[in-house]
Amino acid sequence: MASHESIINSLYQFLNDHLVTNKLQYTSLRTLNQNQWISIDTIKKLTELYLENNFFYYDRKIYHLSQGTGPNSFLFSDLLANIYLYTYDKFIATELKLTTEFYGR
Repeated sequence: MASHESIINSLYQFLNDHLVTNKLQYTSLRTLNQNQWISIDTIKKLTELYLENNFFYYDRKIYHLSQGTGPNSFLFSDLLANIYLYTYDKFIATELKLTTEFYGR
């Protein structure tokens, strides 16, 4: 499992590489006609808060995850995992420049 710090670093790097501005535009569910903005730092802080407080209940016991994303939110966990793996995909594509082998994920 990946450490929370490496997941956060991958997310931060991904957002910095792919956003033109330092903010991400979204539409709030309360105000469907108004677009709002959230900064990369706010996304990073909210993700840190989520990862630090990641608890789940299994077999009559409460567990705290100190690594990885856990089973609480499959959509968000899957998104974070794909962003984390994107870092390695990017490294393989740019740094190693595979010439005789094929790589796919």
